[in-house]
Amino acid sequence: MITGYRQLAVVMAAVDCGIIDALTDSPCTLEALLEITGMKAREGERFVRQLAGSGLIEERDGVLRLSPFAATYLSRESELCQRGVLAFERQLQRRWETLGDQLTAGQGSVVEEHPPEVYRERLGLFHRAMHEAAAVRSRELWDALGTVSPTGFVIDAGAGDGTYLKSFLGRYPGWRALACDLGDVLTVVTGPGEDDAVTLCPCNLLDPAERREVAGRYRGTADLLLLSNFIHCYDRYEVVAMLADLGELVARDGRVVIHDFFTDGNPFGALYDLHMLVNTYNGRTYTLAETAGMLSGAGFGVCRSLALPSLSHALVACRA
Repeated sequence: MITGYRQLAVVMAAVDCGIIDALTDSPCTLEALLEITGMKAREGERFVRQLAGSGLIEERDGVLRLSPFAATYLSRESELCQRGVLAFERQLQRRWETLGDQLTAGQGSVVEEHPPEVYRERLGLFHRAMHEAAAVRSRELWDALGTVSPTGFVIDAGAGDGTYLKSFLGRYPGWRALACDLGDVLTVVTGPGEDDAVTLCPCNLLDPAERREVAGRYRGTADLLLLSNFIHCYDRYEVVAMLADLGELVARDGRVVIHDFFTDGNPFGALYDLHMLVNTYNGRTYTLAETAGMLSGAGFGVCRSLALPSLSHALVACRA
């Protein structure tokens, strides 16, 4: 457990040294790779040996190439590339060093102030990382949910850059969608007029007045209401209040899908709870039972629980 960071350092170094890019362009021999990347012969050979042992590259007949895993998640040419996630993780590593301070002083006690240009850079890293992670997890979610009707209306509360909605509409082009999130977030990918099937709804869902205005405007229209990686950003009383209002969006026979990490879902879910402790003011993960209880308070009962490959879960709920 205490040496897990070493494997992450190996992955980051493989990217930083240009090995992944070199082998994306073309498989090559060790000698050619050393020349392309500028690595020292002895050190580079030892590092490449480790990359082969860890499954990031493969060697056949003296030729090195990316493994299917690395080609999928580390190659710039892959639509599932996660290099933005790696870049953002460097920021998170420094925050984790404050865990002990926050345990004694309380969550949100360690506040960092950044100049505007630094804030914008960090925000850009965050958006890129969230988009790349969503590209993987949205596929998992819609695969697990199964086939839906050919037409309908889906509302994504906390839509971010619209990755989940775009993935959904790619499978079900007969559906229409509403993306709800802060205005400066919604413009990252799903810009106005980009897709006639998607209506943008800039709003602060944490603000009761704005939330109720949206609920009143679209009451009873959602065949599917999605809250993906949403509830872990807020304290329990905030989630309860938002579910009470957002539940009004759901049609009589509609469904609510809460996709998230859960404290008791697996060990990663519990670790993600500490991730929220370190990096947010009052965010946290909830147990599956706690989430079902909050849904029940909003008038919904959980009918399915889906475990996804990325160690997240999805709770599917209908009106009780």
